[in-house]
Amino acid sequence: RDLAPRDPSGTSDPFARVSCCGRTLETAVIKKTRFPRWDEVLELELPEGELGEAVLSVEVWDWDIVGKNDFLGQVAFPLATLCPGPTRGWFQLLPFPSATEDHGGQLGALRLAVRLVEDTVLPPHHYQPLIQLLTEPILCPGQPPEGTALAVLEETTSGESRQDVATKLVKIFLGQGLAVPLLDYLTTRELARTTDPNTLFRSNSLASKSMEQFMKVVGLPYLHEVLKPVVNRIFEEKKYVELDPGKVELSRGRRISFKGSLSEAQVRESSLELLKGYLGDIVDAIVGSVDKCPLPM
Repeated sequence: RDLAPRDPSGTSDPFARVSCCGRTLETAVIKKTRFPRWDEVLELELPEGELGEAVLSVEVWDWDIVGKNDFLGQVAFPLATLCPGPTRGWFQLLPFPSATEDHGGQLGALRLAVRLVEDTVLPPHHYQPLIQLLTEPILCPGQPPEGTALAVLEETTSGESRQDVATKLVKIFLGQGLAVPLLDYLTTRELARTTDPNTLFRSNSLASKSMEQFMKVVGLPYLHEVLKPVVNRIFEEKKYVELDPGKVELSRGRRISFKGSLSEAQVRESSLELLKGYLGDIVDAIVGSVDKCPLPM
């Protein structure tokens, strides 16, 4: 709450970044506010051997479409101070430890619910009966699907827990090399239950959630490898691009030209050429990434 304004409108576009033991997750960006409310749950899986004196860091940033994001403040929690129950409260946002400037409490405050959960992971053979039960309709497709564990799980999973169930199912079936058959099975059942031909998928169904998680687990590293260099270059170049005549800023055009003032038509023409070049680089990167595409995709 009460975050520092970083935009000309007197607001910010804040998002939170949670880091611990080299692992990082980010929330969504909330536009034009100094009092954001994310209502998100971020889970970091931390192997027991890496904890030690580890610190959970929560940073708040102002997102900028051009240039670097602006740092708004951070809160740090040593894991040794956390308990299994949730830790709730308002925490004063602080500058980076290396900063010498005293902000006098003007960075705002952040309200969090933090909880440390310790999970016991048994050797793989302990989970084999459960895995056999879940994969049975995939490996033995001839039996009626209604009585299988996977069908019962699909029918009884609540909307709130569907995301977590989909994440766990995708990871289990990826480990068995059966992720694609799982998606086929869930999608076939989803289509069979659909009565309206104009509705193919429900966004909150287990089939849709499983496909989403599959693309995140399998496709996201591939996407980063292929497109991240091009996207980083586009941001680093900081070129002014605008095709909408109502939004062209000629003052921005003057800053990118060594020949003086640019007309509106020249700005649009320059923007069009830049966009064509960027899109061409993106298409070339995608087309040339066939060998990098994960086999399950």
